[in-house]
Amino acid sequence: MRPVRESFMAGQYQAVITQVNNTPALTSGSVGLHTTALKYKAFSECLTEAKRSCASTFEHILTLNPSFTLVPAEKSHPSWGPVFERVQAEHQPASAGGKASGAGTNPSGSITPIRPLTQ
Repeated sequence: MRPVRESFMAGQYQAVITQVNNTPALTSGSVGLHTTALKYKAFSECLTEAKRSCASTFEHILTLNPSFTLVPAEKSHPSWGPVFERVQAEHQPASAGGKASGAGTNPSGSITPIRPLTQ
């Protein structure tokens, strides 16, 4: 995880995306390790203007860990904060007030794809 964090802190966002995608230990380890690696990947995708990929990665995180959240400083970031908040709102279970923006689940219970972001 350290190389991913160091690449992120150095502003090497494409390297973060590549490292997470190409390091099996980061995606097959514990849920905590997996979600942390994916969080850095999502942040990097948002910072490189890959908003759809960023949203998809946040969706993957919330599928792995539905209670995942960002700390307040992360939530308030202008690049990824709004993307995460939208995906999180759409990922809420129906019993928690329903899905936002018309998103829902199909009969098998899986999450339907999120709408593409507009720029």
